[in-house]
Amino acid sequence: MIWLILTCIATVLSAFYGFIDNFITDTIFKGRHAQAQKVFFGGAYLLTALLIFLLFEVQATPVLVAVLLVVSGLIASLATIPYYLALSKDDTTNVTLLEQFSPLFYLIFGRFILGEHIGGAQLAAFLVVLSAPLLIILSSKRRSKGNLIKTAGFVLVQVTVGAFAHTLSTKFGAGVSPETMLFYLFIGKGIGDIVAVVAVKKWRQRWLHVWRKNHTSPKFWLTMVIDHLLYVGHDACYFTALILAPSIALAPAIIKTAKPIIVFIFGVIFSILWPNFGREKINRRAVSIRLIATTLAAVGVVLMQVLK
Repeated sequence: MIWLILTCIATVLSAFYGFIDNFITDTIFKGRHAQAQKVFFGGAYLLTALLIFLLFEVQATPVLVAVLLVVSGLIASLATIPYYLALSKDDTTNVTLLEQFSPLFYLIFGRFILGEHIGGAQLAAFLVVLSAPLLIILSSKRRSKGNLIKTAGFVLVQVTVGAFAHTLSTKFGAGVSPETMLFYLFIGKGIGDIVAVVAVKKWRQRWLHVWRKNHTSPKFWLTMVIDHLLYVGHDACYFTALILAPSIALAPAIIKTAKPIIVFIFGVIFSILWPNFGREKINRRAVSIRLIATTLAAVGVVLMQVLK
C-alpha cells in the first residue's frame, strides 16, 4: 500500500505545481516562451542531484543502467516543452483534463517495454476517458476551439513522451534504490532542461530578459523555488510508486482519476479568492461541463483498471 500513499501525495503536489506553472506562465513570462524557465529548473535539478549524492548513499550502478536512467531523465525533460506550450494556450483545468490520454500510453509502453498485458476491455474503457477532453473541445465556443485543438495536440505529445520516459525509468530503476534512481534521473532532467533553452535562441533571450527584470525580486525566487520543490516531491513519490505498483499503468491511472477533481476544486477556490490568479474562468456552464468531463475521466480510468 506504500505505492498508493505515494501516488496520492504525488497527485496533490502535481495539482499545486500545475497552478503555479500557470501563474509563472501568465504573470512572469506574460505567456511568451514560458518554456524558457526550464533553464532555471535545469540548474535546480542538478543542484538537487548533488544534494542527493551528498546526503544519501548512491549505489554503485552498472554503466549501462546509469546511462539509460540519465537518458530517461533527458526524455522526461523534453515532455515539459509541449506542457508549457499547452499552458500558454489554455488554463490548468483544461490541460489537466486533456492529460487523460496518458493511461493509454502507459498501457502500450508497459506492454512493449515491460511485457505487461493489455486487455481489450481496457482499450474500450479508454474511449470513455477520451470522451472527457473531447467534451471540453466540442463544448467550447467556436473562436476558442482552435486553441483547444492546439492545446490537445501539445498535451498529446507531452503525455506520449512522458509515458515513454517514465516506463524506461521504471524498467531500469527497479534494480536500484529510489535515491540512486532519482540521482540519475535528476541529472538527465537538469541537462535536458538547460540544453533545450540554451539551444533555442528565442527561449534563451526570453529567459535573459525575465532574469534581468526579476532576479532581485524575492517573490520571483520564492515562486520558482516552491515550484521546483513541488516538482522534486512529486518526482520522488511518483517514480517510486511506478516501481512499487502492481502495474505501471496503475499509479498514473489513479493520479489521472484524482487530479482533475483536485484541480477543479482548486480552480473554483482560486477563482473566488484570487480572481486574477492564473487563467481559470469559472461560470455555471464551465462548472457543469468540467464536472461532467471530470466524472467521465474518473469512470473511464477506473474501468481501465477493473476490466482486465
